Amino acid sequence: MKTKKVSSADIRATISQALAFRHGKAVKVNETDHDDDRQLNELGKTQAAGLKRSLAGISFDLSLSSPLDRARDTTSIATCTQPRLLPAFGVPKNPKHSLNVMFSALAYSPLLVDKPTKKAYGYFQHKLGRYLKKWARQAVDEVVGKIKKAKHGYPIRVAIGGHAVCQNAFIWALLERLGIKDEQMPKVVTHYNLGEAEGLSVVLHQGAGAVTVGFIAPAIAIKS
Repeated sequence: MKTKKVSSADIRATISQALAFRHGKAVKVNETDHDDDRQLNELGKTQAAGLKRSLAGISFDLSLSSPLDRARDTTSIATCTQPRLLPAFGVPKNPKHSLNVMFSALAYSPLLVDKPTKKAYGYFQHKLGRYLKKWARQAVDEVVGKIKKAKHGYPIRVAIGGHAVCQNAFIWALLERLGIKDEQMPKVVTHYNLGEAEGLSVVLHQGAGAVTVGFIAPAIAIKS
């Protein structure tokens, strides 16, 4: 992904709120299916609808998504929009890609763990962790670039559907670009592994220079 590096001022000028969430539960891969073909199962659709309920009252000006069906459909259900596809937020096809190598070793682990050991550590503590940081920083640049091309009035609310730890990494990179230092980084971003259809939100308070980081989970509908 070739992108132009954006500044904190660029981000504040284009984004009022960024929400990055993981797709809902998908069907399992069998011997004849490819991971790219996995669709949301019924639970995944319910989770996406639950995320929609949690986002009630929030209207997103732009929705972006991984091109994989499970992420695209989650984004469509949760935001009531047809998202624009962002290939960079998809799953690399090359099994030797650094992100795939790390996922094979760490699966659904957070970016960081306290007191890492040889058997328990986070993505940023992996020997290839720098490549995830690089991807995340470039993803921020690409998202801001997409917003600028969308011809909206700025700043806007943007929702992004994607996969596993990449969503945490994107929010981490966004906050880093905004000047948030490692010791200030919220642990919900660095130390929490998002569950299915869960997300992280960053609200940028214009003029004040402050940001609010929040966690969003699917709301559960219970029939009385």
